[in-house]
Amino acid sequence: MIQLNLINPQASDISYKTLIFPDGQPHIVLDLGKNAQNTEGANPSVIECSKIRNVKTGQLSGFNTQTLDFQGKTCFIVDDICDGGGTFVGLAALLKSRNARKIVLIVSHGIFSKGFDLANIDAIYTTDSFKDFGELPNHVTVLNFGF
Repeated sequence: MIQLNLINPQASDISYKTLIFPDGQPHIVLDLGKNAQNTEGANPSVIECSKIRNVKTGQLSGFNTQTLDFQGKTCFIVDDICDGGGTFVGLAALLKSRNARKIVLIVSHGIFSKGFDLANIDAIYTTDSFKDFGELPNHVTVLNFGF
């Protein structure tokens, strides 16, 4: 198990962080544990999102979440895989339009077939489970599985 210490109550108040799952119900089981709570015992909010994909063209549209205002929070988008990044670009645009301060993308398996330049994504965390990426832009962190 690899743990990213992105939710650190000593670094800042966790109430300003939101976990975003782009395809409805999360595929990932989260154990936030007591270390993910702020001093008042609050966990970060968890938000489900939806989108529409045209099965013939692959075009994405209709990004939505029930949260209308993220009130300057940092939003962590969590998913299992990123190929071209269209889902995350569309979702990040929605989150920024609803006052998200910062967008962090966390994916288990990064393909990034269109590169790492994903609009409105401030930081990317992934693994080398798919390939070795070589030199990386400053906003990208790759966890090495040592394959």
